[in-house]
Amino acid sequence: MIARSFLQRPIRYREPPFSLGMDRMFGYDGCHMGLTRVTTKISPFGDGKRSYEAVFLVDTGATDSMIPAPDLEKIGLKKEGKMAYELARGEVREYAYGLARIEFMGEPTAGRVIFGEPDCEALLGVTALESVGIVVDPANKTLKRLPAIPLK
Repeated sequence: MIARSFLQRPIRYREPPFSLGMDRMFGYDGCHMGLTRVTTKISPFGDGKRSYEAVFLVDTGATDSMIPAPDLEKIGLKKEGKMAYELARGEVREYAYGLARIEFMGEPTAGRVIFGEPDCEALLGVTALESVGIVVDPANKTLKRLPAIPLK
């Protein structure tokens, strides 16, 4: 795929298999964007032995988190249902999802996890971030903890 940067020169990049919004929010052109990543652990409820741990791309445009389906099946996460999701490029696709324990930056939470394509990049969605009071600082592309979780 060929895109044009802000300097109007062609840039070749491989479109991510699944991105819900970082490119839209920050104008990602595959070359000039610093991405935020965080080590995250996903596990089924009630099973402390099996888990999936990886470095996830933080995607503030994604509501739910996503992991390759084979990895979720390997840890025994059950599919709870299906939902339609709009991809960053405008395409709508239906994906199965499950409910899982999500842990990152020493904070446990729970949420919906999408069974993604086998070659997709693991994404951490905004609901997981917000539920533990963590936001992306766009100036330096890091995660920062809020002093308090807003209830308003």
